[in-house]
Amino acid sequence: MAVCHDFTELRVYQSAESLDEKIWSLREQIFAQDKATWWQINRSVGSIADNIAEGFGRGSKGECKTFLGYASGSASEVRSQLRRLRRRSIIDAQLATKLIDQTQRLERSLKAFIASVRDSPNKGFRHTSQMMREEPANYGDKDHDALPF
Repeated sequence: MAVCHDFTELRVYQSAESLDEKIWSLREQIFAQDKATWWQINRSVGSIADNIAEGFGRGSKGECKTFLGYASGSASEVRSQLRRLRRRSIIDAQLATKLIDQTQRLERSLKAFIASVRDSPNKGFRHTSQMMREEPANYGDKDHDALPF
């Protein structure tokens, strides 16, 4: 279990940033064919990391869980949008599937992290010097961020 003093140290935050960068790299391709979906997926994927950061910065356990829940909801939204882009053949089906899989792993990590915060004996970050503990979440995928770009 790792102790984190800043949200940027959280593996779940780093995974959200990685997904955001991969979606961003597709912006020209998506925007050229479906501007509305591009604007929506760009907001949704950015919202994942932003809500993790905001939950961490709020200080109380309850607020942290709330914002992690928002991040999880945004990840579900990204997955839905990726499925739409794949159905419409806007992005390559194989790439879309890899991104969908990465998003699902991120959702599982967020749910595990929410459970860890919920089950923590600490009242919140205002009440402890340890800040936040992130439980290791292993879903059997060593190369969870490995994509061909």
